[in-house]
Amino acid sequence: MSAHKIALIWVAASLVLAACGSSSTLTTPESAEGYPVAPAFLEFYEGHDGLTVLGAAISPELVENGVQVQYFEKGRLEYHPQLPEGNQVILGNLGETLYGASPCVPPESVASGALYFSATCHSVSPEFRAYFLKRGGVPFFGYPLSEMYIQDDRFVQIFERAVIVWDGRRPDGFRFSLASLGSLACGNSGCSGGHGGYTPALSTPTPQPTATDLIDAFYNAHGGARVFGLPLGERQTGSDGAVEQVFENAILYENPRASEGVSLRPLGLKTSGFPEPPAQQLDDPNSAYYSKYGHNVAYGIYTFYKNYGGEAVFGQPINELRVVGDHLTQHFENVIVTWRLGLPADQAVQLVNLGQQTLAPQSTGPGPVSAPPQLLLVTTKPTHPVLTEETKQQTLQAWVRDENGRPVAGATVTFTVNTPGGELKYVINATDADGLASVTFTLKSYVPGDFMMYNATASYSGLKASKSGAFMPWDKQAP
Repeated sequence: MSAHKIALIWVAASLVLAACGSSSTLTTPESAEGYPVAPAFLEFYEGHDGLTVLGAAISPELVENGVQVQYFEKGRLEYHPQLPEGNQVILGNLGETLYGASPCVPPESVASGALYFSATCHSVSPEFRAYFLKRGGVPFFGYPLSEMYIQDDRFVQIFERAVIVWDGRRPDGFRFSLASLGSLACGNSGCSGGHGGYTPALSTPTPQPTATDLIDAFYNAHGGARVFGLPLGERQTGSDGAVEQVFENAILYENPRASEGVSLRPLGLKTSGFPEPPAQQLDDPNSAYYSKYGHNVAYGIYTFYKNYGGEAVFGQPINELRVVGDHLTQHFENVIVTWRLGLPADQAVQLVNLGQQTLAPQSTGPGPVSAPPQLLLVTTKPTHPVLTEETKQQTLQAWVRDENGRPVAGATVTFTVNTPGGELKYVINATDADGLASVTFTLKSYVPGDFMMYNATASYSGLKASKSGAFMPWDKQAP
C-alpha cells in the first residue's frame, strides 16, 4: 500500500474516532513502516507538505548528540528548544554533512536569472529557483553548496539541508523531488530504510584549493565550462615541465609566477602568428585600450572580458574586433573571442575551441602509430543551449578521446534525444580526425521551458562510453 493511501486512511480513521467521542490523545500520521510523526515535528511536517517533500518517517523519535531528531526518507528533522518560537524545528544539515561544498563561483559567472548567495558563493539555478522558493527557500533548504550539475541523466543541486533533483522521466508535476538523504544518513540508527528513491553519488569536494587542485580552483573562479569548455583529458606535464590540462577552449597550466598560481597558454598569439599594427584608442566609456600591442577591447566583448578575469586570464588584445561571417571575432594573447548577436546576452560572447584544436595534430602527425585506446572519454554539447523559435534546428556535437586526451577517429557515436513524442536516435558511423561526431535535426516535439535530455554513446574496438547533456526549448509562450 502506498504512503499516500496510508495517509488518507489515517485521516479518515481520525475523523471516525473523533465523531465517536474517542480519547483526545494526540494522534500522528504513520509512515508505511508504522512510525508516527513525533508530536514535536508534526506541525512543521504538515506545514511543509511532509509526505510529498520529506517522505514517510523511517525512524522513531531519537536523541542524537543531545538533540531530539526524527528521520524521514528525504531528510532529518531536528528540534532545538533554545531557538525562537516558530523556528525550533529545522531540517538537519545532511547535504553539508554528506556532500560538503564545491569550490566557489563568482557572481558574474552564474547563469542569467540565477539566485546568488554570497554566504556560500553559489547560486540557485534559474531552473530550480521556482521550486526552491515555493518549498521554503533558505529557511527550509539552507544555502546552495554547489551549482546545478547533471548526473545519471538527472539535474542535481546540493544545499546545506537537502539535495534537489529534477528527473525528466517522472510524470509532469513530480519531476522535482529531494534525494533520499534521510535513508542514506540513517543506515546505522535503526531506521527502516525507507522506500529507496534517487540519491546522487557521494563525493568529497574541497572547498579550499590546495597545491594539487590550483587548476580546478582557477577554472571555477573564472567561469568554468561557460568560459573554458569541458576538459578533454587528464592532467599532464607540458614541454616546460609545468602541470597542465587541456579544455575545449584553452589550456590551463600551473604557473608559480601568476597571482593565482595558474595561467593560460598563449594559444591566441600562437594561432594568429603576430599582433596587428596598433589602432587608435576608442572614445567609448564601455571599452578599454591596452598599450602593449595598441588595441581596444570594445563594448560587448569588454563586459565578458572584464567579468571573467581580463588581462590576467585572457591576455591583452592583439587585434581589433572585426566581422567574420555571421559573427564578430577578436584575438587575444591566450584566446580568441567570438560575439554572436543572435544569441541571448549571457551566451552571445564565447571562446573559440583553441584547446580542442591543439589536440587534432596528435592523431594525424608524423611518428609511430599510437597504441589502441584503453579507455574512451566523451564530451558533448549542443550548439544552442537554449533553442528559440528562430532556431528550432539543433546540432549536437560529441568528441571522443582516449585516456591520454588524443582524438579517436572512426568511433561510432549514437545520439539519443528524449522528447515528449518519443525517443529520437541518430547514429554517426565514424568520428573524424578530431574525434568529432555531430548531428543536426529539427525539433518537432517539445515542452517550452522544460529540459530536453540527450545522450551521446561512443563505441570503438569493444570500448564504450557515454555522456549526457541537455538543452532547453523556448518560445514566446514559455513561462
